[in-house]
Amino acid sequence: MITINASAMRRCVIAVAVGTLAACAGQRDPTTPEERSARGDQLLRKMSDTLKAAQAFSFTVSESHERMRRNGQKEPYTLKRDVVVRRPDRLWSHTTGSDNRNVKVTYDGKTVTVVGDTQKIYATINARATLDETLDLVTERYDLRVAVADFLYSSPYDSFADSQAKGGWVRRTTVEGKACDEVSYSLKAVDFTLSMTSAEPTVPCEARITFKEEPGQPVTQLTFSNWNLQAQPAESQFAAHVPQGYELIPVVERIPKAEIKADAAKAMGTTGTTPNK
Repeated sequence: MITINASAMRRCVIAVAVGTLAACAGQRDPTTPEERSARGDQLLRKMSDTLKAAQAFSFTVSESHERMRRNGQKEPYTLKRDVVVRRPDRLWSHTTGSDNRNVKVTYDGKTVTVVGDTQKIYATINARATLDETLDLVTERYDLRVAVADFLYSSPYDSFADSQAKGGWVRRTTVEGKACDEVSYSLKAVDFTLSMTSAEPTVPCEARITFKEEPGQPVTQLTFSNWNLQAQPAESQFAAHVPQGYELIPVVERIPKAEIKADAAKAMGTTGTTPNK
């Protein structure tokens, strides 16, 4: 017969009360650097697999950012972003912010359309066939950095995996009332900390990114909520809606030198802005 003393029972009851069964299930927290690295990698893969398996999903993220002013001072601002993804080639987002931002972005498999309601402007970019390719396009050729982009790829793990990264599992924590596991990594260009739900499905809770190679090393923090991994967005959600009277503005495209060298006429003839027809 197996007996459990009162002290051990109390420990199990307390563990359940705070949302973790680790103490009762025999799972212990990592203690060595090797164990922390392995647990961190395991958690990143679970999070990535969760998002990869979702054909369509939606979430909300509250963002805090810092930008450097010409006088060298950091200027904080906040954003709220609602996002809907349908793989492999649909995206919708609506972003509002403390800087008077009110921007909608749609991607329909052919075109990325950005509509700024505050300034009554819009821009379009000839997109690529998949969301993964289009995220690469807007980052590499249009220098548009979207803080949540790494979580939108079909395999987010590939965005975080880096053989030079140092770090791993850090601790158990709570974000917005949810039990989470926190990992932290240091790379050449950035330091990042990511919390993910301890209970399945494993989704992001919070992220903090320090851009070490930028002036002043600005920090971005993301807090995720309202995850829906079984979203069923209508096709109409991904259609661009540009109100009458809005001004079409150009988008500057950075053309790689290799493309210009290979075929200058073709490269320079590429345009990133096309009016809606």
